[in-house]
Amino acid sequence: MKFFSLILLFFFYNSLATILCKKPTNYSDYISWCYSKNITILPSLKFSPVYKNTKLIPKFFCNSNDTIPKDTLLITIPSSIILNITKILSLINSSELSKQYKDFMTQVELYEDEYSSEFKKDEAFLSYIFYQVHKKLKKIIKSKFYKEYKYYINSVQLNSENDPLFFDDVTLNKLYLSYINTLYTKTKRNYEEETYIFKSDSYYKKDIDFEEYLPIRLAITNTGLAISEQKIMVPLLNLIQTDYIKYNTNYTLASDGTIKIYSTKDIKYGDEILFFSPEMSNAKRLLFEGKTYEELNYYFDEYLIPAFGISLYVKFNIMDSDLEFNNYLNLLESDFTENAVDIYNEHRDILKDDRNREDDTDLGWPYEILLNNIKAFNIYMQNFTNDKIYEYFEEKEERINIERVIIGDRKILEQAYKKAERKASKYIDLSSRRTDDDEETKGEL
Repeated sequence: MKFFSLILLFFFYNSLATILCKKPTNYSDYISWCYSKNITILPSLKFSPVYKNTKLIPKFFCNSNDTIPKDTLLITIPSSIILNITKILSLINSSELSKQYKDFMTQVELYEDEYSSEFKKDEAFLSYIFYQVHKKLKKIIKSKFYKEYKYYINSVQLNSENDPLFFDDVTLNKLYLSYINTLYTKTKRNYEEETYIFKSDSYYKKDIDFEEYLPIRLAITNTGLAISEQKIMVPLLNLIQTDYIKYNTNYTLASDGTIKIYSTKDIKYGDEILFFSPEMSNAKRLLFEGKTYEELNYYFDEYLIPAFGISLYVKFNIMDSDLEFNNYLNLLESDFTENAVDIYNEHRDILKDDRNREDDTDLGWPYEILLNNIKAFNIYMQNFTNDKIYEYFEEKEERINIERVIIGDRKILEQAYKKAERKASKYIDLSSRRTDDDEETKGEL
């Protein structure tokens, strides 16, 4: 196959975008390295840099006057070059690191989501290894892993045209009762717990700078593919921009582990090659990737709010700050009202006054608390108008993204409140509550 000519340019990213090395990455050398590892690319595809939001972004374009038909094989990435944690540990060949990984996966308890906890731990340990690359630890830098994959390692970056909001505490605090802030708080606490483990005597044995670990952790999250509950790191793929709506390529996994990227629609001259992006809400995509879609102002399988929101802390004078972070309600689950009742019953000692604390015949009080909790979030989001968006956010793109997230929040909270009302109506009189709601809707929380 005739190789297409490469444009010899250096891409300079800021310190946030350049994750794993302080020197600028030469992407021309990186692609040359990909060729040397038997990655094949359709000759009619051209690699070129473009400016986007003041950044130089590497992009693939169709450079042929002939349209590339749908289902055309564009790129083949052999299994021999694809990385997972097992292969990386083998290349590093460190008995200490291998033992750490085994202990971390089998003994460490992290994350509440049992379905994906093993995958998240796999991602975390990858980040731990890449952090050691970042710190230039000799056992990593002198290993076969670094020597054979240094071009790929140094190219792993925030594959995003915009800076994720994940790095901005101030911005997220402005959206205190929004789902994106809940997700941010929950995720950050998990990452902080990871660093606490990794800097212990059983692991790194040195302090881990969280501000340095965080972009590496996010880069690992955004890079590669999720296959069989493992993070698969795929060279070259991290240079292809992703798009949930406009994507024109996807991949298949051959029986021998080879990744084959093919066109999902006709691709014409000048079209950018865009890889399929997994389904996720605007809030999650904005948090991790820094972008949203106009078409996605709804949520898929998760919308979390603390079962103990700030309004309950104020009303019941709750002193235990951990209640907020250890008890969440997923408003998209069919039984979220039952989950809430169980949580509130478990903590009835702080949620009921002395007269009713031992009264098991009163089944309505947990629903009263649930309705008040959801209402507080709902009022907050209803009052987060465009005036506030313009007050809090200066950039046009930020305002557009936040507005899309808020539209989705309002829909879910309104639906959840109505569902909670239907369940609560079996136990409490809602007529007086609706009168109170009408009076309070226009007020501030």
